[in-house]
This record gives sequence, structure tokens and C-alpha cells, in this order.
Amino acid sequence: MPEKILKIQEVLQAISAKGTASRVVFSSGAFDLFHYGHFHALKKAARLGNVLVVQIDGNELVRKRKGNDRPCLDEALRAEMVSSLEFVDFVFVSNHPSESQDTLALMRPNFFVRALRDGETDQDRNLRQEKIRKWADVTEVVWLEQTPEISTSMLIPVVAKNGKKHSMEKFPTVSVGIIAYNEEANIGELLRAVLRQREESFSLSEIIVVSDGSTDGTVYKVREIKDERIRLIESKERIGKVSHLNLVVKEARGELLVLLDADVLPATDSLLREMVEPFLGDESLGLVSVRVTPLPAKRFFERVINYSQVFKESIFVKWNGGNNFYSCYGRARAFSRGLLNKMHWPPVHSSEDVYSYLFCIEKGFKFRHLSHVSVIYKSPDNLSDHKKQSDRFRLSKHTMRKYFSRSFVDENYRVPLGIFLRELVVYFFKNPLMMGSYLFISILVMLTPFEVTSAGPLWAISPSSKKL
Repeated sequence: MPEKILKIQEVLQAISAKGTASRVVFSSGAFDLFHYGHFHALKKAARLGNVLVVQIDGNELVRKRKGNDRPCLDEALRAEMVSSLEFVDFVFVSNHPSESQDTLALMRPNFFVRALRDGETDQDRNLRQEKIRKWADVTEVVWLEQTPEISTSMLIPVVAKNGKKHSMEKFPTVSVGIIAYNEEANIGELLRAVLRQREESFSLSEIIVVSDGSTDGTVYKVREIKDERIRLIESKERIGKVSHLNLVVKEARGELLVLLDADVLPATDSLLREMVEPFLGDESLGLVSVRVTPLPAKRFFERVINYSQVFKESIFVKWNGGNNFYSCYGRARAFSRGLLNKMHWPPVHSSEDVYSYLFCIEKGFKFRHLSHVSVIYKSPDNLSDHKKQSDRFRLSKHTMRKYFSRSFVDENYRVPLGIFLRELVVYFFKNPLMMGSYLFISILVMLTPFEVTSAGPLWAISPSSKKL
């Protein structure tokens, strides 16, 4: 039996191979929870010609039209069900509406079967028909009445009432926020990676990208990716990350907000799911962070910094199970709406991640570090870039004392001495060259003055850490 589920271009080629005698009937729909009404309409459509092509509305299109709790079934399952009907010749999945120019200009069917909409007037229908014929002028539009006694929307409450929980029920909506300054090297791949995330316990509502006065191709790279969930906000001048974080919080519509640095990549396509699941059923949880994993080093200096990250992480995970502010990496965090409703970032330059942790704890929310989940980043490969990053953290303790009590800040910064010394000895003997080199670099950084830009809202950029 020939394959019925194809891409739209493959469908057109298959029809062309059948010859000029083909009378093509085109129909479309979500076909979510396939029922008799669907069956009856498609069978009626098939009688109009000798080739029936059905578009299955993709997951994104269904979600946009019917809400974040739909579809109940994935697009692949819905396509398989419709293609199993003997009178259906070809099926393709698309996130473009079937009445759009993109679709009709390609299909140009002899008959286009549409459903009459509830409350639609003759004038409304005439306007739709004019628009359809504008894109496919040889098409005859055939209007079918919906089966009044049955619909997917009617079936879902019945299924739910009988204890059959559908796949998207009660899952939270998630907004992703990304602040980018001259991130053309990575922003495109990051957005594609976010869009590939498996929505198994959440619904991805939007990705808000704020360009902080970028002068490179960052904005162009964002616009290259055609997905209606991506919202681009352009700032003509660079004003700093913190101001834009507050803007993202204000703009975000999701029940949860995930903040990602623009120079990271998810290690797996389950990153968002893993970050969201701890919030389910725990209203006291305010903030979640994940592990950060450096890319394999290409230079000796980078190898040293990578080794230092492994050393420091071994300390942090042994202190309170990793639930301390050193594990609150700003590269990837998830926030509850309850915490965000109370928090507003002050102008704390690059230590905003430290501020978010301290605020979370002070207000009585819980923090959780996920050591089994990670994002990938690139370590700096030279002393100058490493120092820029180190200066931001070195300044943070003094800065935090402006917003929190001195004792509270000092308590959270104080690493247990026993854990520190034990791990220092372990990692020194594991690799004396790497550990010795890192101690030497740390001393150099501490003996040199701060860079002025590290103390203001516009921190110094480390170029060698930007391209993954």
C-alpha cells in the first residue's frame, strides 16, 4: 500500500503523476478525538472528485485556534488516523491555515471543502470565498454543515467526566525570556533548541527575546525563525540586562517564567519539562536552577577554567544538597508567578542572579537546584575574559548588602570550610597541574583592580564565551 502521509510538495508530485484526469478535493481540520462527524464530512468530500487530500492542522496551529489545552492528540497520531480511511488518498501536516495564501497557492484544488461556522452569515461566507478564490482561482468552494449532535469540544468534557484525563489538561503555560546583546553567534540555535523542547507537562506560550541595543545580526537571526510564539522586543540603545528583565516579567503571559542566557544551549530537549515539573503541586517553590556544563576545551586556559567549574560544583552540591545561592546559576532559571509578583530587580548589574536567590529566600519561597539537568555554555579561553566574569561576582557581595541585611548576605555567601578544604585537596591530587593553574589565575584576578564597566549596569562582555 503506497504511503499516504507525505509533505505537501510530495503530495503535489503524487497528484501530478496521476495525470490530468485528477479531480482534487481538498479538506482540512484538527481531527482531534476523531469522531463520526469527521468521518461523515470526509466521506462526503471524497464523493466530489477522485483524489481526496486532507490537511491535518499541526499542534501549533491547533493551540493557537483552540487554546493551550489542545490538541489532545499529537499531530502524528491524528494524521495516522485520518490516513487509515480508505477514501482518503493523501494526508499532510501543516501549521499554516488551509485558507492561507501559502497553502492554497500550492494546492489549487478543484474542490475546497469548508465547514460552515457557528453564527457565520452569508456575507461572512462570501468574504471567505472571495479570499479563497483569490489564491486559487480555479477552485470551487463547497460548504458542509457541521454535524450538530457531535463535536470534539462536546466529547472532551464527557471524557474528562469519566476520568479520562487528556494529555494537555491542567498543565501550566510557560514563557521563556532571553535578553541578548550581540548574540548572533548563538541566538538562532538557542531559539530552535527551545522550540524543539518536548511539551509533556507544560505548554510553551511564548519566547520573549529582548535585543539590548545589539549592533550585530542578533535581530536578523531572531526574525529568520518563523514561529508565532517568538516575540521580539528591540531596544535601540543598550541599557543593561536588569531593566529588560523587569520588562520581560511585565510582558510574560505564562504561569511560569524561564529565563535563559543567550549564550547557552539546552543539553537535552527535556530541559523545560524538567524545570517546570518541580513547581507542579508545590506553591511554596519560587525558584529553580539547573546545572551548567562547559563545552570541551580547545585551549589550555579554557581547560583550567572548566576544571575549576567541576571543582566548585563538587563543593556546592555537597552543601545543603545543592540548594544554596552558588548553585543558582543565572544561565537558566525558572520562576513561579507568585515570586515574580513580589520581585522587581533593582539596578544590580550582573549579580541579578544572586539578587533573585536572596529575594526568593527572604520572602519565604523555596529554591531548588536540579543537578541532573543542565545547559551547555562555553568558558572564556583567556585571562581578560575570565577576569570580566570574575569581577562581576567579586562585586556582588558588597552590592547585595545594599538590598539585604549584612548578616543575611554573609550567611549565604559563607561556604562551609570543611567541605571547601576537603574538595580542594581531592581535586588538587586528581590533577595538580589544573588545580595549581586555577589557584594561580585566581590570585592574579584578585590582585588586579576591578574594571569600571563591571560595576555599572552595562557589564563588560567576554567575547570568547559567546560562540558555542
